[in-house]
Amino acid sequence: MRFPSGATKDLTDWEAELKGEGHGSSYTLKFGFDAREFGLYWIDVIWEGEVLTSIPLMLVEKSTQSAATES
Repeated sequence: MRFPSGATKDLTDWEAELKGEGHGSSYTLKFGFDAREFGLYWIDVIWEGEVLTSIPLMLVEKSTQSAATES
């Protein structure tokens, strides 16, 4: 995972069996992380040392104003 500040942290490793010929693999992940900064995080999918894709995760601060006071 890449943090908005540029820091990085390894989350974990998962095994995947790739059979080829149109077969694939999919994952549903539940994970927690200590979010100490707001902004854009990137989760990199790495295979044998190569980044295959990066998944964006935007963490925004909740507004303290209510919808009624914004009108």
